[in-house]
Amino acid sequence: MVEEMGDINTRFFYYLSAVVAVQPQLKEMLVSGKRVVIDRYVYSTMAMHSALGASVKSVSMRDLPILWPDIGFLLTTEINVRLERMNVRAKQPTHDKRIERFVKEAEDAVETYRSFSELIPVDTTFLTIDGVFHEVKHLLRRQLC
Repeated sequence: MVEEMGDINTRFFYYLSAVVAVQPQLKEMLVSGKRVVIDRYVYSTMAMHSALGASVKSVSMRDLPILWPDIGFLLTTEINVRLERMNVRAKQPTHDKRIERFVKEAEDAVETYRSFSELIPVDTTFLTIDGVFHEVKHLLRRQLC
């Protein structure tokens, strides 16, 4: 429903509220001793919506009532490789094609992502999925030791 409204600020605050809404579940998982891995989280919400023209500067991200990750990664790749990978994914029956409509905005968002200095960059251009897994695992071990 929020997607059909066509208002980028409504979309931004909807996605931002989802980040806040999951906090009790995250806290519960962490208290129970579970490790939590989250794809995208608040960084993606801020970066992508900034590139889409939402009023993200009206929100002080660091003041949000959310848990912050112990470690975060920024997975990057060259644009031609990203497009090639997207074309492969698009052929899979379970692929959500709505994601692909933001190709240009994803490129524009890279600078915003890079402004989050706590994210550790990982260039995936020449890595397979297994290679990315092993690189991130290696970096995690190095950070946690």
